[in-house]
Amino acid sequence: MEPITIFALVCIVAVISKGTLFPEPTKPKPTEEEKLAEALTLILKKTITPTPSSDA
Repeated sequence: MEPITIFALVCIVAVISKGTLFPEPTKPKPTEEEKLAEALTLILKKTITPTPSSDA
């Protein structure tokens, strides 16, 4: 995969996980989108970046 593509995926996942695309003022528990986003983020970090990287 191209580094730009990976970066774009991580950015999209970060936006979704922060709830920017799915704004919910009061949410007692994470939504399914957030759970999937967090899992995907962890997978991407472990598989793509074995070395520590600075997250925005």
